[in-house]
Amino acid sequence: MARKLLILFLLLSWCVFSRCIDFKIPNVTPEDCQQNQYFQFSSLRCVDCGASGQKPSEDLLSCVCQTGYKLLDDKGGPSITCENCVVGGSSNVTTSLDGSFCIVCPNDVGFNAQSGTCNNCRENRFPVDRERNGVQLKIRQCLSCEESTRTGPSYEEACQRCHWSFLKGNDSSCISCIDGDFDISGGVCFKKADLIPNSPNLFKVKYGDKEIESTYFEENLRAAQALCRDYSNFTACQLLGNLCVLLDYTYMVQTGLGEACKLYNDLVTSKALTRLVNNINSDWPVVMPWLYYQKSVSNAPEVLDKTDITQQFNSNTDLSFIFAVFTLNGSFVGYEMGLDILHFCQDRPSKMAAASKFATTYRSSCSVAVKELLKNSMFFYDMYLIVGENLYPVPLLVENYRDGGEAVNEGGERGKWKLTRRFYLVESTVGMSVNNKWIRYAEQIELNIRMRSTDGEIFPPMLRVRYKALDVSDDGILNGNQEVSFAVLYEMDNTKITKDTEIAVGCLSAVAAILALVKVTSWRRREGKLEFDGFTIIKFILFCFGTFSVVLFWIAFGMSFQWLVFFKQQKTVSLLLPSESQEKLFLTLFYVTFSFKLLEVVHMLLTQTFFDIFFIDWERPQGRVNQPAQGGGTGATDAPVSIWRTLFIANEWNEIQTIRKTNPELQVFLVLFFLKVVGFEYLATTDPFTRYTANFETDYIGNFSQVLRFAVLCIVFLSIEAVQWFFFAFIYERFFGDALGDFIDLCAMSNVSIFILENNRYGYYIHGRSVHGRADTNMWQMSEQLKREEDDLCGKRGLEPNSELQTFEIEIPLRFREQYEDVVRPLLQEGLQQQRRNIPNSMGQDGRTTNLPAAVEKRILAYNTLNRFLSAFIDHSLRDLDYLVRDKLLFEHILNMELKELPPPDKAIFYNDNGRSFNSILLYGNEWTLMLFDLLVFAFVDSFAQDFVLAGIITYIVTKLLIMLRNKFGRKNLTRKTLVDDRFLI
Repeated sequence: MARKLLILFLLLSWCVFSRCIDFKIPNVTPEDCQQNQYFQFSSLRCVDCGASGQKPSEDLLSCVCQTGYKLLDDKGGPSITCENCVVGGSSNVTTSLDGSFCIVCPNDVGFNAQSGTCNNCRENRFPVDRERNGVQLKIRQCLSCEESTRTGPSYEEACQRCHWSFLKGNDSSCISCIDGDFDISGGVCFKKADLIPNSPNLFKVKYGDKEIESTYFEENLRAAQALCRDYSNFTACQLLGNLCVLLDYTYMVQTGLGEACKLYNDLVTSKALTRLVNNINSDWPVVMPWLYYQKSVSNAPEVLDKTDITQQFNSNTDLSFIFAVFTLNGSFVGYEMGLDILHFCQDRPSKMAAASKFATTYRSSCSVAVKELLKNSMFFYDMYLIVGENLYPVPLLVENYRDGGEAVNEGGERGKWKLTRRFYLVESTVGMSVNNKWIRYAEQIELNIRMRSTDGEIFPPMLRVRYKALDVSDDGILNGNQEVSFAVLYEMDNTKITKDTEIAVGCLSAVAAILALVKVTSWRRREGKLEFDGFTIIKFILFCFGTFSVVLFWIAFGMSFQWLVFFKQQKTVSLLLPSESQEKLFLTLFYVTFSFKLLEVVHMLLTQTFFDIFFIDWERPQGRVNQPAQGGGTGATDAPVSIWRTLFIANEWNEIQTIRKTNPELQVFLVLFFLKVVGFEYLATTDPFTRYTANFETDYIGNFSQVLRFAVLCIVFLSIEAVQWFFFAFIYERFFGDALGDFIDLCAMSNVSIFILENNRYGYYIHGRSVHGRADTNMWQMSEQLKREEDDLCGKRGLEPNSELQTFEIEIPLRFREQYEDVVRPLLQEGLQQQRRNIPNSMGQDGRTTNLPAAVEKRILAYNTLNRFLSAFIDHSLRDLDYLVRDKLLFEHILNMELKELPPPDKAIFYNDNGRSFNSILLYGNEWTLMLFDLLVFAFVDSFAQDFVLAGIITYIVTKLLIMLRNKFGRKNLTRKTLVDDRFLI
């Protein structure tokens, strides 16, 4: 305890002597300051204004003198000096207009004790505290405005010339314009007859689902219409057009909403304004803003399909856009170059510049504070594309536009679209009044550019805008954020590509159907089917799944490969990536391909787990042994042949059932390595750059295209697969180890052959009969046998004399199949595992004592009978059943179908097999199908997740699951068909 106190004392002492400093400061803003405090931004704290007579300034960043106090000293520091103007109890003195001295209020005006200032001068008079030469007056004077002048909007302003509308006839004085036949609108005096009459919906503006009375419309709409109509006032015509833009260009005849647009269109069609500017298709009226494409016959299609732009654009060159900028009241601000004004989401200039790069699909989105939107100045824009030395107008599509209540601009039917010209980004004036606080902003902006030829020519670009209204009187909305987005999208007419794809699908599908027909024909012959039944149709459909999946894959890969190569390498743009809607054809093709391949793999697994197989043991008994007889005593019987060789071969067969020519783990690892580490993934971005690295901080990196991702994945996956297959087939199998070849050698050394029937009347035969006559020997004799083979002192291993050929495809007659089924039927009885335990002793059929049930005894006898039957058949020992050995024809190899007539009823045909065709019932012989399935699983997962790593992990899991299923059901089939207990299959 004392030690802890000592440590605490030392720490406190160190803190005191070293002046411990806490760097945390309060989070204070100017709004947090109290009534008599200002925000001292040098120290980020609130400070009292100090002496009496001071108060915080309007911006809360300094102190100023209160009303009735004059400023004596202000050196720009943190304090000022103020002096009270009320001296000796005088109550008629106040601060001068500039706050530097005190002055007496005039008697005819008087002093306002409540505010501490002089009362306002009478109408059309303004206050003066100094002479023109700066001499201070003792008493404030109220001077009157003479002739054609009047006071300004502010009380302190001097006289200004009256607006011309307040000067009537030869009268040089300003009229009041509040009585009689006159009225004021927009600060202009009109005769009431010159203004359009008020109507219930004249000043209504729609914000979302709510209609409000706009004070701004009420103050300016009628004046703008009258001045534009009667005098072609430039700013008034622009203002009228801007008010129409704020109504989303909509005029509803049924409700009368949107009259500003009706007034605009009435002026455009009036005789006084029929002259046109620049002959822009008779749509741009003189002195009026160009808002609508009105005169076009077909409207949107005719405008958007024009071929006026003949300039050729190269990949990654800059598109030059220019914006004519106007204020709300119609004043012209100037020109803005580039697309930066369309970016709500500000970023590095190098990233934002990518939006102007031709053929670069640009997307930007972010969350913007509503308070930041309120700070944006309100401007209106007319957009143009710079083509050579000319400007080409960019059409505008406002999605909020309504035609008879229908949102025609939201759909994709171009014939219904209503194109316009002018737009804004943020509107925070029209919806603001005492009772309403609404704003609107461009929630989504898209610049659409369509290619019209393969020579880099384009149709007119189109800007698409969608506005969203917000009620900022709601504090939750005011203090919240809103999502905004900007995109530059390119598209081209892919009708030819679509048509070519459809033709390819149609033609190659016919080829696939023919291949499936060949397969089902071969299957019918091998099954011995003569009639065309329903199962044949099902089998034909299953074969179609496989052939169609291969054909559709190459079509999909060809499409994506074409886009990858031409889009990334082109100079003059001739091919663009498909849009999201155009990608549907590719994705549909891909998903169909994946579905068909999945069904083909399921069909393959079913085929590989239900075939017949039997191990023929050629070993003969070596001598005789004494066994207990039934009546007592002993009797001599043949020595039993060891089952261990058969079990060993069965176990090896079980292992090779699931081996593959390539390594799935290595395949997935290398694919991910080249995609993620080497950077091939970045070849799939939507910008026309060939890159293998990406700097997301300084460069704009486009989104990933699903079409390009598929192409890159296929190229990498197939390349690695090809390298693996080449290494395995030409190097590993030749110099390191051949699994199937070693297995065939093992069969020959074990004196065990394998008889396989994949179909009823077709299968494979592996000849494993030992050339030494027996294999149940010791190590010394086995070594002697191997030495004799090396020295060529014994016969060949092949089925026929002087032949090394050990594998065959076999076609058996119906009679053989019937006898085979008669013998093998006891082997297929169920319930062996349940009959192993708790079985009473019984006598076997050969007189020996046995603990096996009768059913198991029958299975064993059936096994021995089948072994003798197949051995005799291979040895040509059956009088009514024999076989011929021949070679297959070239077309039989190509089509994998026997073309000769069916074998005679008593003859089977053994086809010489130099390719180990029995691997077709193993995963080993279906590498192409499995590889393509792995690739499609990889691509399928990536199409949803857009993540190669996740897709690789799931592909690996699916591959392992497939191997587990093949092993499980293959093992079960092996146990059932060969009487090998599954406990020996390890």
